[in-house]
Amino acid sequence: MVHRGDARMLAAAAVPCAVVWLLWPVAEDGEVLLPVLLAAPSLLLLLPWRARTEEGFADRCWTVGWLLAGAGVLGAPFGLFLLFPAGSVLLAAGFRARPESGRLPGVLGWAAAAFFLLLGTYLLYACLTDPYRGLEEAREAGPALGLAT
Repeated sequence: MVHRGDARMLAAAAVPCAVVWLLWPVAEDGEVLLPVLLAAPSLLLLLPWRARTEEGFADRCWTVGWLLAGAGVLGAPFGLFLLFPAGSVLLAAGFRARPESGRLPGVLGWAAAAFFLLLGTYLLYACLTDPYRGLEEAREAGPALGLAT
């Protein structure tokens, strides 16, 4: 039994995972260069949707998932870890799209998608609502500007 709908919905869930994790550096430090550079590999998430067959969809999910998850693990010191959540969810979608797969890839994929979305949303929320945001920079710049701290 081919799990077309579940696998395609899981592949669609990888896109918000990528968006949330790419917005986090912008909210944290105002860093724009890293998310812009990582937006190009994240566009690979759209590649499985161009597949004409279910086997092609699964193969493309695997290929793009391995590329993004592998880059996320190997390039973690360079900030590429932001690609790992979307890659791992896409890998689960690829496994779920296979006819011989059971329920486990779907369950693990949805659990990973929920975990990464909740964690990414929490990190965004924590960055945007931090009352002490920018306080360290103001304390460091205070004496240089002649202000008492």
